[in-house]
Amino acid sequence: MTGTTRSPAASVTAEAPVWALRREVPSLRVDTSGGRRAQYAYDASNYRVPPLAVAFPADADEVVGAHKVCHRLGVPVTSRGAGTSMAGNAVGAGLVLDPFRHLRRVPDIDANGRTARVEAGIVLDDVQAAAAPYGLVFGPDPSSHSCCTIGGMIGNDACGNHSVRYGRTGEHLVALDLVLADGTRAIADRDGLHAVDEAGRERAEALVTRVRGIVDSNLAAIRLGLGRIPRQVSGYQLQHLLPDNGFDVVRALAGTEGTCATVVSATVRLMPKPPAALLVALGYDDVVDAAEDVPLILKFSPAAVEGLDEAIVATMRHRRGVASVTGLPEGRAWLYVDLDGQDPQQVAAEAEHLLDELKAAGRMVSGRLIIDRFERASPGPRRAAVGDVRPADAGAGAVGPPRRHTSGAAPGRPPAQIPLYP
Repeated sequence: MTGTTRSPAASVTAEAPVWALRREVPSLRVDTSGGRRAQYAYDASNYRVPPLAVAFPADADEVVGAHKVCHRLGVPVTSRGAGTSMAGNAVGAGLVLDPFRHLRRVPDIDANGRTARVEAGIVLDDVQAAAAPYGLVFGPDPSSHSCCTIGGMIGNDACGNHSVRYGRTGEHLVALDLVLADGTRAIADRDGLHAVDEAGRERAEALVTRVRGIVDSNLAAIRLGLGRIPRQVSGYQLQHLLPDNGFDVVRALAGTEGTCATVVSATVRLMPKPPAALLVALGYDDVVDAAEDVPLILKFSPAAVEGLDEAIVATMRHRRGVASVTGLPEGRAWLYVDLDGQDPQQVAAEAEHLLDELKAAGRMVSGRLIIDRFERASPGPRRAAVGDVRPADAGAGAVGPPRRHTSGAAPGRPPAQIPLYP
């Protein structure tokens, strides 16, 4: 999910922070058992870092108390969501905070304003279920949607296969309820950083002054070096703090992996869900041909464009059986294109038009429209739905049969440049 908020170093024994937590935050559940520490020593990366302890906060006050203790004793705090991080982001040697157990509520949905206030530990699928009765969705949808938390999505500025329509998580944030490293409560929004109470006002103001000073001292470097590609998620997105971008603190915090503050809850923007949708499955000889057609596809304003190659399909069939993937068009690489709208007939006509354009371009081997809802997405054991290949085995490509060819990715590159990165 997120990374580590570090506090000033101090020489303490391993037991001292745990004793202090239990004494000063008695309601906070802190687990130091070997089994629990081993469980939280891993994420989806190759790293193993056993934490000092794992805590399960039930409310913001417990998060504040934990930070105050850890800050005083120099213990790093790592916020964790589903543990799907692939670079060791969700492991740390200090205190691991897991909000999933208790901080997973949706306190408020404003259907008219299309916003929702959600706690950091809630799973994305639960947010979607809460928003569905209002005809609304949260746009970003990683393939790990059934387990990833909103806090984790904020931490890595997650997107998903609908990124061509909805972009990244940070673009849908209205405000963040934060706890700073020293336990100060603050609210980040599009206008800056504000203390929750008078006790934290001086701290928040000093922090804002310091951050503005860093930005003002590096205007040229930030303007020329950051925000130049659509998905620049490495490092800190300081371009959102430029004067011409309105010192957008909430947007700048997305993707910081918990290294600047711990998110307790967030106010997020919801989007209307179009009533009509279908899937276009396209087959190609290789991923380069598929990538070449992406700019043409984007002219049809798709809700999603998802690609995979024969290696991913082979991995799923190797792990789950031949019947786990059926119905793919002819080819060795595929694109799934989601088209949606208000009128089913109009959407179908647009899909036929897209197929005609792709046939004329000459790279597509075969293509078909998938209108049946079950075939588009089947969550059951059948796993044969063509649109369910990626979510069914998110990350399955990490271990699978030997690959004859490995195709690199071009994260964040404009669509027209994707074929240049084989």
